[in-house]
Amino acid sequence: MKPASLILLQVATALSTTARFAAFKDYLAAQQSTMIAELEELDGAAVFGRDEWRRDDGSRGVTRVIQDGALIEKGCVSTSFVSGELTPQRAVAM
Repeated sequence: MKPASLILLQVATALSTTARFAAFKDYLAAQQSTMIAELEELDGAAVFGRDEWRRDDGSRGVTRVIQDGALIEKGCVSTSFVSGELTPQRAVAM
């Protein structure tokens, strides 16, 4: 079985930039779901809440929080996909 990163790379080379970005977002969302499922199974008691957000510019994200579990006191698995213009000031700050 091929590692997920190799499969993603093979798919990405055959797609346009827009399609690659969409595939990458789907990949990250799947990874977040996998982490959530594994952590909930490890904890055995608590489940993650879900908070989704969207902005008019197309930016979006999902924050998943778990707390008061048997193993995990409090934790978060978050993804954000931010759109917009990268200003020179912001680029320098990165």
